[in-house]
Amino acid sequence: MLEEQLSIQQTFLTGTISGKHNVILVFGIRGAGTCELEIPKRNYDPLFAAGDH
Repeated sequence: MLEEQLSIQQTFLTGTISGKHNVILVFGIRGAGTCELEIPKRNYDPLFAAGDH
């Protein structure tokens, strides 16, 4: 996403893998790098991640 949208400095993406009990959260910061986190689904709040808090 950062390669496609030059005006964006940071982004995140979430997803799940079939059969797992975790949500994958990927952060990207332009010029700094990326990070992948696995969060237990029971602790993940998609509305909080989307900024609706």
